[in-house]
Amino acid sequence: MKFLKSVFLLLLSGLVIHSCSDKSSPTGTNAGERGTISHSSLLAKYPVETIQLFTEQQDSIAEALHYDITAIKIEYQTIDWNSDPTVASGVLIVPDTTLPLPIASVQHGTVFQRDAVASAGLLDSREGLAGLAFASAGFVTLLPDYLGYGVSEMMHPYLVADANAEVVIDFIYAARKWCEKNDVTLNGQLFLGGYSEGGYITLATQKAIETDPAVDLQLTVVAPCAGPYDLSGMVQRIGQRMSYPEPAFLSFMLTAYNKIYGWNQIEDIFEEPYANQMTELFNGTHNSNDIDSVLPDSISQLLKPEFIQSILNGENQPVIQAFQENTLLDWTPEAPIRFFHGEADQVVDVENARVAQQQLTANGGQNITLKTYPGLGHSEAAIPAYLDMFDWFSSFLPRTKISQTAKRQAEVVEE
Repeated sequence: MKFLKSVFLLLLSGLVIHSCSDKSSPTGTNAGERGTISHSSLLAKYPVETIQLFTEQQDSIAEALHYDITAIKIEYQTIDWNSDPTVASGVLIVPDTTLPLPIASVQHGTVFQRDAVASAGLLDSREGLAGLAFASAGFVTLLPDYLGYGVSEMMHPYLVADANAEVVIDFIYAARKWCEKNDVTLNGQLFLGGYSEGGYITLATQKAIETDPAVDLQLTVVAPCAGPYDLSGMVQRIGQRMSYPEPAFLSFMLTAYNKIYGWNQIEDIFEEPYANQMTELFNGTHNSNDIDSVLPDSISQLLKPEFIQSILNGENQPVIQAFQENTLLDWTPEAPIRFFHGEADQVVDVENARVAQQQLTANGGQNITLKTYPGLGHSEAAIPAYLDMFDWFSSFLPRTKISQTAKRQAEVVEE
């Protein structure tokens, strides 16, 4: 992919100013208070010219980039799925400007390795590269790792709505505190977006923000992409299929739910020899290729037929209730939503977005739209979705006039 080759060449040529500095600053004062920063450290600094080269294959984005950026790794206080205190991590990317800035939190898609997140390698993830573009365009950009990644060593609560939403919300609070402490002025706008699992967590976070009176955040617009919002319906649809192209995704969800909800049904869910391998496969050290090479695409070979039928027949209530609890269709959104989804997606079918748009609108939500990509599957639709998300978010930025300084940094003067 030319986009990533450009990054590689830049690294070799020394144009990227990257820091793995040991200098860090504990900034929290009340250990255990949610949203408190316990540790922060410099990850990297990039001049705008370098970020423009990262995006040279996307002219519309390159032209919108104006700022040098600084990327900070943040460790902060949050809670796990049992509401017990814990520490999570993420990346905060700040544009080099004194103008008031919006926040954009970009949630990453499914990964299986603990270090396959932006805080461990900013240039090694799609969201890390997207985050650089968002920040250089004028957003204070957040890339949360989630529980189970970065500094967190527990099992990731995969597709567990509340657990993931709480961690994202606490990171937004932590980022606001960092900005206040470091004289970064915010303009009050807040954007959420993400792809695949990131799309699901984006919508889950919107729901949590808008339905919990204790959360004092106001959203501007929300862009969930290719997520399984109709989780209960999607499980039913998968159960009626002969095969599933990404068995790691399905197995990850069932293994995580088995632990978090205390089902103790691994041997009743998976066929052997796979049942005994699940804990090790999802321990945070294996990538998707490793896992998919072990697991079969055939639904009947992977899952026990009795388990499938107990779901389709409505008999396995603990499992069915968990899926229903994490289906994101039972509330009325306040902020505008624009769904993005590939029509040929075989991993997270487009019905998730169609059902979500229809049901959330029927619930009373206003300005809920859907853009689909004909002929594009789950992976193929990711870049178009991110480009459209970038354009949509950027359309809400305050209008500015740009002029380059002698240092080739952006100097922005309000019109």
